[in-house]
Amino acid sequence: YALSVDPTNSTNCGTDNATFAVDVQSINSYTDPVTLSVSGLPGGASAIFSTNPVTPGNITTLTINGLNGLADGDYNFNLNGTSTSGNKTVALSFTVQDPSMATLTSPTDGAVNRSRTPLLEWVAVSGADSYDVEVATDASFANIVASSNVTTNSWLVNTELATSTDHYWRVRHVRVCGNDPWAATFQFRTLVVCDDNSPFFEDFSG
Repeated sequence: YALSVDPTNSTNCGTDNATFAVDVQSINSYTDPVTLSVSGLPGGASAIFSTNPVTPGNITTLTINGLNGLADGDYNFNLNGTSTSGNKTVALSFTVQDPSMATLTSPTDGAVNRSRTPLLEWVAVSGADSYDVEVATDASFANIVASSNVTTNSWLVNTELATSTDHYWRVRHVRVCGNDPWAATFQFRTLVVCDDNSPFFEDFSG
């Protein structure tokens, strides 16, 4: 007999279980039952088969439960088959990616006298393939004036923003299995410009 599994890796965003189709294949008309088991699961996760033992020539579904209690990351485990003709092992894995909102760091919320092309920064997150960034002149983001998708946790705005204007910015993680929610919006104000177009910085110290 032989074991074939689809998929060999499952990526899960916010779901509590991962499923794998286990094909127990018959070689030379072999029909002795194959008993399946799983080893190497992290604590808190458990496995169940829709049918076990399995007669070669049939498919069973393996379900790994308890993923919501695991930290984000990659987890490796083994599928084991035991029968009178011998033992088989297939290496499998699953990835846990719980949806989360980005944490914005700079400019801080309420910052003033920012550059017209500010550097926006946020906390990097493991498992994020990239980040969507948006800048708007209104809190509802109906008027987006700059946006990008980047692979690092910072972006130098590549469009000159209006002076003396409140701007709002937000970020979200982009993952293989979907986009996370947008971060809580931060607001900053671009530097003030006099009528003669020479910039000055307002003194808010007093």
